Amino acid sequence: MSTYSFLSNGRFCGIENDQAIVGFDPENSYSKKHLEEKTIRQLLEETLKTITGKPTRLKLIIESDRAGARKSVKREKPKKEQRREADEAKKRQFEQALKDPIVKKTVELFKGKIVYVSG
Repeated sequence: MSTYSFLSNGRFCGIENDQAIVGFDPENSYSKKHLEEKTIRQLLEETLKTITGKPTRLKLIIESDRAGARKSVKREKPKKEQRREADEAKKRQFEQALKDPIVKKTVELFKGKIVYVSG
Protein backbone atom coordinates (compact mmCIF):
# COMPACT_ATOMS: atom_id res chain seq x y z
CA MET A 1 0.00 0.00 0.00
CA SER A 2 1.11 3.54 -0.60
CA THR A 3 1.74 6.13 2.09
CA TYR A 4 -1.32 7.97 0.78
CA SER A 5 -3.49 4.90 1.44
CA PHE A 6 -2.37 4.71 5.05
CA LEU A 7 -2.69 8.48 5.55
CA SER A 8 -6.18 8.55 4.03
CA ASN A 9 -7.39 6.28 6.86
CA GLY A 10 -6.89 9.21 9.23
CA ARG A 11 -8.47 12.63 9.69
CA PHE A 12 -6.63 15.93 9.82
CA CYS A 13 -7.42 17.40 13.24
CA GLY A 14 -5.45 20.64 12.98
CA ILE A 15 -2.08 22.21 13.73
CA GLU A 16 -1.06 23.07 17.29
CA ASN A 17 2.40 24.17 18.48
CA ASP A 18 4.00 23.40 15.12
CA GLN A 19 2.49 19.89 15.11
CA ALA A 20 0.11 18.63 12.45
CA ILE A 21 -2.30 16.29 14.20
CA VAL A 22 -3.87 13.35 12.35
CA GLY A 23 -6.38 11.15 14.17
CA PHE A 24 -7.15 7.51 13.47
CA ASP A 25 -10.03 5.33 14.59
CA PRO A 26 -8.93 2.37 16.73
CA GLU A 27 -9.53 -0.05 13.84
CA ASN A 28 -6.97 1.89 11.76
CA SER A 29 -4.17 1.66 14.31
CA TYR A 30 -2.08 -0.29 11.79
CA SER A 31 -2.09 2.73 9.48
CA LYS A 32 -0.91 4.92 12.36
CA LYS A 33 1.85 2.46 13.23
CA HIS A 34 3.00 2.28 9.61
CA LEU A 35 3.16 6.08 9.28
CA GLU A 36 5.24 6.29 12.46
CA GLU A 37 8.13 4.44 10.78
CA LYS A 38 11.15 6.74 10.73
CA THR A 39 11.58 7.10 6.94
CA ILE A 40 7.88 7.66 6.31
CA ARG A 41 7.57 10.14 9.18
CA GLN A 42 10.58 12.07 7.82
CA LEU A 43 9.04 12.19 4.35
CA LEU A 44 5.74 13.47 5.72
CA GLU A 45 7.40 16.06 7.95
CA GLU A 46 9.49 17.32 4.99
CA THR A 47 6.27 17.67 3.01
CA LEU A 48 4.65 19.54 5.92
CA LYS A 49 7.65 21.90 6.03
CA THR A 50 7.21 22.61 2.32
CA ILE A 51 3.51 23.34 2.82
CA THR A 52 3.75 25.40 6.02
CA GLY A 53 7.08 27.07 5.33
CA LYS A 54 8.47 26.06 8.72
CA PRO A 55 9.45 22.85 10.51
CA THR A 56 6.26 21.02 11.46
CA ARG A 57 6.18 17.76 13.40
CA LEU A 58 3.62 15.06 12.71
CA LYS A 59 1.51 13.87 15.63
CA LEU A 60 -0.50 10.70 15.00
CA ILE A 61 -3.19 9.83 17.53
CA ILE A 62 -5.83 7.17 18.07
CA GLU A 63 -9.15 8.89 18.64
CA SER A 64 -11.38 7.55 21.39
CA ASP A 65 -14.92 6.42 20.66
CA ARG A 66 -16.20 9.56 22.38
CA ALA A 67 -14.16 11.81 20.10
CA GLY A 68 -15.37 9.81 17.12
CA ALA A 69 -18.98 10.29 18.19
CA ARG A 70 -18.50 14.08 18.13
CA LYS A 71 -17.36 14.06 14.51
CA SER A 72 -20.46 12.28 13.29
CA VAL A 73 -24.08 12.30 14.36
CA LYS A 74 -24.81 9.20 12.32
CA ARG A 75 -25.13 6.09 14.48
CA GLU A 76 -23.80 2.76 13.33
CA LYS A 77 -26.45 0.14 12.61
CA PRO A 78 -26.47 -3.12 14.55
CA LYS A 79 -24.39 -5.88 12.95
CA LYS A 80 -27.48 -8.00 12.22
CA GLU A 81 -29.10 -5.15 10.29
CA GLN A 82 -25.85 -4.41 8.43
CA ARG A 83 -25.56 -8.07 7.43
CA ARG A 84 -29.20 -8.16 6.26
CA GLU A 85 -28.71 -5.01 4.16
CA ALA A 86 -25.50 -6.42 2.67
CA ASP A 87 -27.28 -9.67 1.78
CA GLU A 88 -30.12 -7.73 0.15
CA ALA A 89 -27.67 -5.61 -1.84
CA LYS A 90 -25.83 -8.75 -3.00
CA LYS A 91 -29.13 -10.33 -4.05
CA ARG A 92 -30.03 -7.20 -6.07
CA GLN A 93 -26.61 -7.32 -7.78
CA PHE A 94 -27.17 -10.94 -8.82
CA GLU A 95 -30.68 -10.15 -10.07
CA GLN A 96 -29.35 -7.17 -12.04
CA ALA A 97 -26.59 -9.31 -13.56
CA LEU A 98 -29.13 -11.90 -14.69
CA LYS A 99 -31.07 -9.18 -16.55
CA ASP A 100 -28.10 -8.83 -18.89
CA PRO A 101 -28.95 -11.05 -21.90
CA ILE A 102 -25.31 -12.13 -22.38
CA VAL A 103 -24.97 -13.20 -18.76
CA LYS A 104 -28.34 -14.93 -18.84
CA LYS A 105 -27.49 -16.87 -22.02
CA THR A 106 -24.04 -17.83 -20.65
CA VAL A 107 -25.55 -19.18 -17.44
CA GLU A 108 -28.12 -21.18 -19.43
CA LEU A 109 -25.56 -22.45 -21.95
CA PHE A 110 -23.12 -23.73 -19.31
CA LYS A 111 -25.84 -24.68 -16.81
CA GLY A 112 -23.99 -22.58 -14.33
CA LYS A 113 -24.66 -20.04 -11.69
CA ILE A 114 -23.30 -16.63 -10.84
CA VAL A 115 -20.91 -16.83 -7.90
CA TYR A 116 -19.56 -13.27 -7.83
CA VAL A 117 -20.68 -9.88 -9.09
CA SER A 118 -18.14 -7.06 -8.91
CA GLY A 119 -19.03 -3.66 -7.85
